[in-house]
Amino acid sequence: MLGAMTAVPEDADLTLSAASVSRLRSLEGVWQPREAISFAGFALLAAVMLWTRFAGYHHGLWHDEIYTVQHYIAEGPAASFGRYTTNDHILFSLLAWLTVRLPSLGDSAYRLWSIVPFIAGVGVTAYWLRRRAGVAVAFFFALLATTSPLLLDLSIEARGYGLAFLAMAVMTIAASEAAAGGSAGWLSLFAIAGVVGTLTLPTFVLPFGAMSAPPLLQRRSRAAVIRRLLAACVVISCFYAVPAGSLLASRAQRFGTQLPWHAPITGAPLELVAAFLPQIAWPTGSAARLVQGILISLVAPLLVVGWIALRRHLPHVAALTISAVCGTFLVLTVSRSFIEVRFLSFLLVPLFVWASFGLRALFTARPHSLTWLASGTYGGTILVVVFFLFLVTVKDARVPIQANREAARAAVAALGTSDAGFVLADGVRRSDISYYVPARTRVLPVTSSRLNRFVCTERSTTFAVVQQQSGFNAADSSCLARRGARVRVFEQRSYGGRISVWLVSP
Repeated sequence: MLGAMTAVPEDADLTLSAASVSRLRSLEGVWQPREAISFAGFALLAAVMLWTRFAGYHHGLWHDEIYTVQHYIAEGPAASFGRYTTNDHILFSLLAWLTVRLPSLGDSAYRLWSIVPFIAGVGVTAYWLRRRAGVAVAFFFALLATTSPLLLDLSIEARGYGLAFLAMAVMTIAASEAAAGGSAGWLSLFAIAGVVGTLTLPTFVLPFGAMSAPPLLQRRSRAAVIRRLLAACVVISCFYAVPAGSLLASRAQRFGTQLPWHAPITGAPLELVAAFLPQIAWPTGSAARLVQGILISLVAPLLVVGWIALRRHLPHVAALTISAVCGTFLVLTVSRSFIEVRFLSFLLVPLFVWASFGLRALFTARPHSLTWLASGTYGGTILVVVFFLFLVTVKDARVPIQANREAARAAVAALGTSDAGFVLADGVRRSDISYYVPARTRVLPVTSSRLNRFVCTERSTTFAVVQQQSGFNAADSSCLARRGARVRVFEQRSYGGRISVWLVSP
């Protein structure tokens, strides 16, 4: 009798199951609180990314940008291929030369070939990490890329660093998907990204070659990888065939710091530190080296924890990225190369991936334990420091790196229509001011003799003195104030934080 009372008709079971399925389907389009929070977080980061990259879009160009425009972009492909130097990011210069001549575009448009690729590189990597590793890793990656002061400067410059960042992001994703068993198209995309990065920055060939090593060790993909590498080598060789001699000679450049013997080990954490404190990279003084060592020891555990977590979750990505990072530093160290941190800024793609996995591992440690407390405190401290450095950078985002354009225009406006007027540049590269003044206005560098002849003596000529505290060869122009010269001061982020324009009238 009990069995008869508890028996459930067969059609009732089917009805309940259908109702449950229908209810579940109706909830598919409803956002859960966690999804809404993650969407809001990514939307906020996207807004910050766009604002910080375009806040200074209309600023005047600074010296490195002006040099690139004058020597490579304005003169066309013949200049880029004819006399290669380390400032010549050839593919970027060609793209800028082809597109900036569109009507109504000023010299700020050169920067779009860096800003847009950089934003795209951050976006595609964050999307890929969200699919492969979850929301937290993707969010941490986007946070680090958005808040890095080094990348903020490099990504808005009219140079090739944004393009190289995108190439590294695509190359990492394509190699990882190919290693995970993806289609052969991923290998082709990997080779294309490697070619784009190498045609922009020749040093990019090092992570390209190093990242090719793991797929070459796999028998199933070896033949396909070799074919694509051969095709890439042909394209790169043809591209650099004309400037090959000057390219090889540029290896002897002494700009930056020669990598120390331990760079294959310490280079990765130092590059990550430099992403947020660029001024401490490769110091020469003993005190600066001590500070550098302390910072490396604080950041290195984050990278180690992150790489271990990455290896556990995505072993093929761990192998590819460590090959690219360590292989690059090893070759540059053995070759005794001189390097600035910006030369290797594209390595921040895999380093940010490691750091993102490390931060997630720290915040998801076993709760209610000393380990959880320590890891949470460590990770929280890192994020607080990153956020503080970001606030400092955002404060200066609307200030130009160098106010060359503003100073030049103020000097020309002060001179008026006088054909006899001229500009003296003190502590400023003459070409930077000449770029923004009419051809009829002479620009002369300030020397001791010119200072005595034109500045500190009574003359009947109207002229302007553009002066900044460059830290070298600055002339003593205190006599300007004694002569009653008018002065305008413009704020900038480098060379003493300001540039002054003195107008000396008869």
